[in-house]
Amino acid sequence: MNETNRDDVASFSLLPEIYSTTEEVETHLTRQRRHVPTVESLPSHHDSMSSNDSAVRGLRERLPHLFLHFDVNETIIVGDPAGGDTVEECLNKIIAKSAFVSTETDGDNSIGDKSAGEDFEPTRWWNGLPLAIPSGDDAHAPPPPPPLYTGWEWPPRTRPYYRTAYKSSAKRFTETEHGRVYRPLYDTLRAELGSDPDDGHDNGASHEKGRNIFEHFVPAFFRALQYYFPSKSSSSSSSSNASSAENERDDGRLPLPTKTTLVLRTFGTDLPRVARAVSEFAGGNHPAYPEYYNPDLILDDESLFCSSWTYRDKNGNPVGKDRGGERNEEMVYELHSSTTKQVGDRSRNRHAVGDYCGDDRVLDYLQTKTIVGIQDCYPFWRDHNHAPWAGKPVWARTNANSISGPHNHHHILLDDNIHNDPNDGAGGIRVPIERTGADADADVAKQISSYRSLHGKDALDMHGKHLIRVPTVRPLLEDDFFVRQIEAARWKHFHEDMMTSDKSSAKDRVVLSNKELSDEDFYQGMRWPSNLLSIDLSRNRLHNIPNQVFSLSMLTCLDVSRNALQGIPPEVKHLHSLEKLFALSNHLRLRQLPLDDLSSLRHLRLLDLRYNRKLKRSALETIRGAFVSKRIPPEILCTIPTHERDTKATTLSACDRDATLLQSQLEPLSTPQLRKRLERTFGISPNDEADRAHDRDFIMTTLLECYRKHGPREVRQERGTPVSAERRAALLAELEAIHWPRTTRERPKIRAEYYVILQKPGSGKVDSARTKKETAKLMKYKRLFDLAVDTLVEVDPAFAHRFTALAVTKNFVGSPHIDTLNVGPFYGISLGEFSGGGKIAVECSPLLVAEVDTKGRLAKVDGRFPHWVTPYVGDRYSLIYYVTSGVVESQSTAIFAPPSGINQSWIPPPTFVP
Repeated sequence: MNETNRDDVASFSLLPEIYSTTEEVETHLTRQRRHVPTVESLPSHHDSMSSNDSAVRGLRERLPHLFLHFDVNETIIVGDPAGGDTVEECLNKIIAKSAFVSTETDGDNSIGDKSAGEDFEPTRWWNGLPLAIPSGDDAHAPPPPPPLYTGWEWPPRTRPYYRTAYKSSAKRFTETEHGRVYRPLYDTLRAELGSDPDDGHDNGASHEKGRNIFEHFVPAFFRALQYYFPSKSSSSSSSSNASSAENERDDGRLPLPTKTTLVLRTFGTDLPRVARAVSEFAGGNHPAYPEYYNPDLILDDESLFCSSWTYRDKNGNPVGKDRGGERNEEMVYELHSSTTKQVGDRSRNRHAVGDYCGDDRVLDYLQTKTIVGIQDCYPFWRDHNHAPWAGKPVWARTNANSISGPHNHHHILLDDNIHNDPNDGAGGIRVPIERTGADADADVAKQISSYRSLHGKDALDMHGKHLIRVPTVRPLLEDDFFVRQIEAARWKHFHEDMMTSDKSSAKDRVVLSNKELSDEDFYQGMRWPSNLLSIDLSRNRLHNIPNQVFSLSMLTCLDVSRNALQGIPPEVKHLHSLEKLFALSNHLRLRQLPLDDLSSLRHLRLLDLRYNRKLKRSALETIRGAFVSKRIPPEILCTIPTHERDTKATTLSACDRDATLLQSQLEPLSTPQLRKRLERTFGISPNDEADRAHDRDFIMTTLLECYRKHGPREVRQERGTPVSAERRAALLAELEAIHWPRTTRERPKIRAEYYVILQKPGSGKVDSARTKKETAKLMKYKRLFDLAVDTLVEVDPAFAHRFTALAVTKNFVGSPHIDTLNVGPFYGISLGEFSGGGKIAVECSPLLVAEVDTKGRLAKVDGRFPHWVTPYVGDRYSLIYYVTSGVVESQSTAIFAPPSGINQSWIPPPTFVP
């Protein structure tokens, strides 16, 4: 063996293994080493799935139109010049995302898998080796790098290096002390991408400005194109190529569909470059596929689009963002062609009607094409906290629209930015909704959205069928990675279609409620159809759930309420499809609930244990704890005795609420606003048909649980514009000498020692009794009022002219509330000898609160968002200038920049999205 080969072997031995399942990780940790495949095997198929079988040829005609949506950056191409990341930086990030660390502390106490935040500083890799693995020397070979992990579920007590406090060094990961052990892998990946971008190497293919246009593309992408879009070359070698491709498919996989469409998706500005590369490949100019030719894949400018999301009413007219979401208004996905919107221009005019407006029109268009490019709207996705539904939508069928209907499609999105997290990801799922009445009119139905977005667990369940997460290290190393993933998704889709057909044809419900049934009525030989979906055994005399129930693997709903059950048997674990279990009004005890078996039911969404007297608060906490590891835990209902209920935060007036509690801060929001926040911020959409879908207590409890899992809201510290010392002293002296009226509060729902409202002259009806009364009161406090106005004039003369009333308070406390009568923002200033807080806290977004220091300072805040005063000690006076008449200002941000010249570095918060 020569020296070069010896170096190659040494380098290969330092490449890490790659695991894709938690079982492989567990095997590694227990040191029961076995062969670890880097390629997932496809599901087993029937022997009859041969491409030569006439039945399969008939099946091919019935298979859905296949749409392959490929993300661009870090999925099919490495390097993002528009985003500022070089090829080298992207490769380092790719490795760091699959290099997992341990989240256990030195004391062996896990701080949680995903609950270990991104500020966590690990000390060891997931397999126990220290992060800084010593390099080898002449006498000792360097140790192999820890295996990488690319699976969907994170192994217990681990998280990616990229999701730790060291994320900032991810772009140079393999150059750091921690990541240098993966440098041989980096070199291998770099070689897979072709020549160096600066070496001017010519591969004989078309070039862009002297470079190889295929450079930095992931090889597996072109392998997938060759597989799903066979060559149409007329050369003599084309028949052998076609035969080879056919033999490749003659392995038990599903036959190719009659129609396949390639959709390139990106948030960036690189569609033109990718379009040219795919077109060059289609023309036979790729050096690895010189005999390939398929003119259908040539992508012209007319097939490049920008997308947008727009609120439109039932007539298709655009509406303002702050009004969106009302009953007759829907969020519509639109495509704008490159002739009306320049691809690469991130700006979106939300009032412009798209070339294809609404899901149906988009799908009608896509199914006529073989290849399309779409630049999706990154600002919209960013402004909605990177929620999957706001990213790149793909479409799925529901049972009701399974194979019949105009769109027999199977859409698959392959993207590196798909995560096992309902609130974070680039891929969203849209499913059809049923329309009746006037909306069934063809023109209207085509103009507004006929689809809805999936959220939470429903959306996560689409992974592996409509969404495929791409750990980029895999397609860089495995040419057939995309093909295998797509084929597995097609088979899963095909299999579930068959299961859906079986379910829909069955008599799916048995109702035996209130039949005076006892345990003896269910004799041992009794059998029920195996395809039952729902059984109602409520209001009987059962002491045990009949054993026959536990053989029904397709059962989704079981109701055993109002019986005499003392427990649930462990056999419940066999009900793999169970979604709802109703067991209210029994004699259940905690020790007779098989919590481990119940928590193993991955589809369970509702566990109703109300009115079981032995199940109290402590039991509820224990039951919830059993489900804490589930991504989307089920709703658990349990009746809490009145004397055990938490009364810290109530739904009474603002003055009764403890402003330090999150629930108190959310109470000013209406129930529809809470529902909207639950859906838009946390991806959970209550079913409108459910009994508690509009129950405020249920919505609030669910929302609080989401916040608990998310962690504390971010707090932004702000300061108002300082007022001169002379004016502060004059105002404070006048406030301390004020003769407060006998009534303690003019606004009784606000907690304050004193609260006086002074109406500005000219703000009311002339000569009315109320105006005369307000004028008389103003004269008693004229000096204070004049001082207050002069103070505001120095900071914002325009607002000093516009405001209509002045609220004067002493010791205003907490009181989270919304100023519903205001037509715009207010100005506030506080004075006095107080400390420890006394700031105005206001919601800037569902996950961001601003605390504005107004002590001796004037600050502008929009009180139409929830706001309150933070705790303080001492005497605090405040002046609030507000507007209740005139032109209504639209709500945008909750806080505002100081006047020009005061603070040029001020950064505005994002536009408020409830």
